[in-house]
Amino acid sequence: MKIAGWISLHRKVLDNPIVCKDSDHLAVWIYLLLNVTHQERDTVFKGKRITLLPGQQLFGRQAISQCLKISESKVQRILKTFEREQQIEQQTGNKNRLISILNWTMYQNPEQQLNSNLKEVASNQIENTGKSNNKMNNRINDSNAGVSIGYEDINFGSEQQIEQQLNNKRTTTEQQLNTNNNDNKKNNDNNDNNKKSIGLKKCIEDYTNNPAIIESINGFIEMRKTLRKPLTDKALILVFTKLDKLSKSDTEKIEILNQSIMNSWQGVFPLKGDYKLGKSQPNKKPDFKEREYDYDDLERKLLGWDKE
Repeated sequence: MKIAGWISLHRKVLDNPIVCKDSDHLAVWIYLLLNVTHQERDTVFKGKRITLLPGQQLFGRQAISQCLKISESKVQRILKTFEREQQIEQQTGNKNRLISILNWTMYQNPEQQLNSNLKEVASNQIENTGKSNNKMNNRINDSNAGVSIGYEDINFGSEQQIEQQLNNKRTTTEQQLNTNNNDNKKNNDNNDNNKKSIGLKKCIEDYTNNPAIIESINGFIEMRKTLRKPLTDKALILVFTKLDKLSKSDTEKIEILNQSIMNSWQGVFPLKGDYKLGKSQPNKKPDFKEREYDYDDLERKLLGWDKE
């Protein structure tokens, strides 16, 4: 059960006595966070089709035990503790159990978490500003007997400052979220390219172990990349099938592939013209009959001796 991506691990987890009771409790808690789904997904539980919501997943006590090297009995006790302390909800079945992380959306929804943080910052700043202005009011009242100065008279634009700070924090956090999303997309693209390369390599290994043919195949694959027409696993298998039909030997396969590479063809085709298996056809003699000349007679005519 592997799910790609990342989760948010809030610092408040260190203040949770249930989760931080010991290293095993913390390990099980993080294991649950890492493996629950982050979007709706259909599955089968107790023989019925259900839709998993974000923060839910089917778990097996044995799988958790094997992964974390914790005894199954202790895993059972930890899950019961989490359920009793309202950290999770669980429904048991014959083969597995459906576990729901409570308050999952509160800590794993980036937008909601951002708004929560901003509200907390705003509340603290307003509280601190109020305390500061109260102190100033007290000083003014003490030093000027009978003179009363209101709060609004000494606020000096603190509300605008707070609003500006909140906007700046929101912008910075949103930029960080966008950066993380772009990094995840780039990693996914790289993973897709790596999987594609591994798939093509496996197709080649299944097709031949001839180093010369493998070299020509790799050259054909690179040529297709330069044309921005990269091969899929299925496309490469179709090329191999056609190559087998067009050729009778490994040497001919190499020539057909090299012909496509040289001409930047996207597919493989029969060898063209008289060029077969790397050998050009021998030169043919001219069909016309060569004329015979009497060079002595020609020389006499040129020198004018034939007129004497």
